Amino acid sequence: MSDGPAWRIHLFGNVRVTLSGEPTPTFNNRKVAQLLAYLATSPTNSHTRESLAELLWPGEYLEISRDRLRQTLALLNKHFKETGKGTPIIADRHAISLDVTQVAIDLSEFRALLKAPGPDTWRRAESLSARPIAEGWTDDWVKALRYEVENQLLQTGKGLMDDEGVLERCLKRFWLDEAIHLARYENLLSQGKRTEAALVARDYADRLKQELGLEPSQAWHLSPAFTQTFKAHGIKFNDLPMPVDRFFGREQDIARLKANLDSRSDRLHTVTGPGGAGKTRLIAEVLSTIEGYENIIAIGLADLDSANQFIRSLANILETNLDENLETNLGETLGTTASTYCLTSRLSSTTSFN
Repeated sequence: MSDGPAWRIHLFGNVRVTLSGEPTPTFNNRKVAQLLAYLATSPTNSHTRESLAELLWPGEYLEISRDRLRQTLALLNKHFKETGKGTPIIADRHAISLDVTQVAIDLSEFRALLKAPGPDTWRRAESLSARPIAEGWTDDWVKALRYEVENQLLQTGKGLMDDEGVLERCLKRFWLDEAIHLARYENLLSQGKRTEAALVARDYADRLKQELGLEPSQAWHLSPAFTQTFKAHGIKFNDLPMPVDRFFGREQDIARLKANLDSRSDRLHTVTGPGGAGKTRLIAEVLSTIEGYENIIAIGLADLDSANQFIRSLANILETNLDENLETNLGETLGTTASTYCLTSRLSSTTSFN
């Protein structure tokens, strides 16, 4: 005896029916295939004849569409009965449904696999849904079903990003989803693979620009994984974005900034320049390549309105608490010394870029 229903309805790819693993004749009438496919999308539900008639012949007079539905249903039953195994269609004067004890449906299997998600079941669901639902059809209900399938697979996959196989498949299938690339980026950074992480980010940015003319979102700012990786090397960042596009030129500016850092005689370096000059991008480029420093802190000043805010930002990134009076005193000192938040010429170095 068979371990399950002999009939199997396939919705992924071309809509078709198999019996004990063998294909049945293809549907020559699109409406017959559409009726079966719609019944199979929610096999436990019973559908009224009026709703099915409106779905298959929208806008048609009800008498005409109901008559067409009767003819289509007869052809569908004939398709099954010609195999000598009866029909899984249940119909009365008011409604039509499927006998779920007689049929297996690939879409139902897909949904079941995602209800108990794990890397193995997710990969099976992804393979099962490799081709779109009812490939080639353009009906609105089909498009909505395809979106549902892709979204369920994507959202479930996002919860399994720790599995390399799931992540790689998500990258191929959902390459437009920025969160997938960001997860890959963070995974590589957490493993200390900075070069590979940069390539992932830059390749994504390049493809996004070439194919859609878009730029990566602000999600590509320093992630927790990025921060943890650099803390392990004694380097701390506050709010500088990891570059996701290739950096060209500015060799002299890079050399000047590195020279200031290499001098080691100054404890505070401030990069100034007009808005849009590329200060943040330049700093991010330099700090992504430097090595051998015990502790470097980068703090963005663009959103700070006072010296006190600078002190609080410094305290936060150092993960320390400041006495209220000390904060006030230091804030006053910084505020009166220079508008660029430099301490003194002996303790600080300012580099300007135009």
